[in-house]
Amino acid sequence: ACMAWVVSEQHDGNKENQQYADDLHEQRFFSKVIGADMSSNALENGGLASLKKMEETMSQMKHNDDGGKNSFASVTTTRPLPIEFRCGSGLEPLHPGDADAIILAGMGVHTMLDILFQDDHDARLNAIQTNYIFLQPTNSRPQNTMTLYDRLQQNGDWILKEENIVFLGGRWYINMAFERCKHNDRRQSHSYSFPGHHLVKHDCDAYDAYVKHHVQWLQKDYERSKDSLEEEDRRWLEYIVSSEGNERWKSLVSWYRA
Repeated sequence: ACMAWVVSEQHDGNKENQQYADDLHEQRFFSKVIGADMSSNALENGGLASLKKMEETMSQMKHNDDGGKNSFASVTTTRPLPIEFRCGSGLEPLHPGDADAIILAGMGVHTMLDILFQDDHDARLNAIQTNYIFLQPTNSRPQNTMTLYDRLQQNGDWILKEENIVFLGGRWYINMAFERCKHNDRRQSHSYSFPGHHLVKHDCDAYDAYVKHHVQWLQKDYERSKDSLEEEDRRWLEYIVSSEGNERWKSLVSWYRA
């Protein structure tokens, strides 16, 4: 919650954030951020501790500020931080109209789906009037990301708007942004976007390393299981082989037989 607010406040001069806002056809920055966690202890040691550090840092920044009207310190310390924390499971602490955007991170794909959807419906997201979903799952294996993208795009009214990827602590983290389709006919006009759809277009070195690593991993699974893979892994490999712009990976998948 704290980091979400910080990012929203840095839109002045941040070309990447500005471009994403333009892509959504409007400039939208958070006026309020609500963080939620399962227990009061988790909040105390997590979100509230981060908020305290932010307030201390920003107080020091204000003390050292040169007085420029556009400086980060002068902009953010003139009013209380619009961040609050609530105790509860998933989206349960949120009320109707609370969350135009949902951010989930630090958990697996299946936990994310359990939080976002109940009985395979969008009732929770509809109730709190969510239009954007930002996700960073901890398990970025193609099988898992395919499961997530399938649920959001094929069984829900969501379009993949942007992705980025980072490699940290020996693990890849794929960040993904989805926007709600306002009408069903709008969803039908958009084709399914595979994991990495935007990363391929960006010619991203980190994603290139991600693909090579997971193709090698899947090859080992393929050989161990006597030429068998999970359906989601097979679909991802076939996308890597056939998709335009992925020529550099085709030789890596020569071992695979559909």
